[in-house]
Amino acid sequence: MSIREAFRAIFSDRAWAKKMGLSALITLIPYVGSIAVLGYAQRHLRDVAWGREKSLPEWNDFGGHLKTGFFAFVVGFVYSLPLSIVLSLIIGVVVAFGAIGAIDSGSPEVFIVLLVISVVLSFALSLAMTLVLWPTYTQIALYDTMQAGFDFKGIYAHAKANSAAYWRAARGSLLLGAAMMGLAFVLWGGWFAAFGYSLFTATSDAPPVGVMLLLPAEFVLIAIQLLITVPMQIGTGHLWGAYAREAYGLANPAVTEATVQAAYEPEPTPEYLPPAPLG
Repeated sequence: MSIREAFRAIFSDRAWAKKMGLSALITLIPYVGSIAVLGYAQRHLRDVAWGREKSLPEWNDFGGHLKTGFFAFVVGFVYSLPLSIVLSLIIGVVVAFGAIGAIDSGSPEVFIVLLVISVVLSFALSLAMTLVLWPTYTQIALYDTMQAGFDFKGIYAHAKANSAAYWRAARGSLLLGAAMMGLAFVLWGGWFAAFGYSLFTATSDAPPVGVMLLLPAEFVLIAIQLLITVPMQIGTGHLWGAYAREAYGLANPAVTEATVQAAYEPEPTPEYLPPAPLG
């Protein structure tokens, strides 16, 4: 499964524009929007894994998408926490030393260079985390439980036994992730550059018209970013759905969705037995 095939499958849905536009709007909902869209991508992943990718999922099950996305969010947060701590320490040290060097030398060049290096490093490590997070999201999507996401041994075993399928999906997701980060860098780097230019060129005699225009421009940039990155996120889910179909043997007619999800069902609670009488 290539990136081109993934997007071809997405755009073959006659209602793709409505579904992608609705997904972009839902992303704007504070706190829960992006989590629900992550769950939507996982639902598409599951459909691809089971060979039901003829059309994109509907948004009539918002609660279901939110639940699956919440499972992925919690598991992803736990897995990403060590990396986040390391990155915070690195960036904090870089900013501190860069600021001290800039003050001592009276030149901000060293600070700017170190800051750029730390940002590039954080981007690279964030991309590397997708090699762990998306296989985890795949397992959560298939089994529909948070517990499945913490079965790292099982996740690794599937990836190791099907390394060719894993690396096909990994390469595609890395490319899409890099494209999303690059888009954000270009859009918001240009916005901040324009903001700085407007501030420095504004005078007391002339109102900063450029500054006033930056607010509506910000909304336009947000819309552009979402309309491009949301299909990329769904496309990433499509790639990992193809991986799941091969790695988990879901093309086998004997394997059903119920039997797969039963692997992580809790053990039945034993019946309550009253204590034996004394004497």
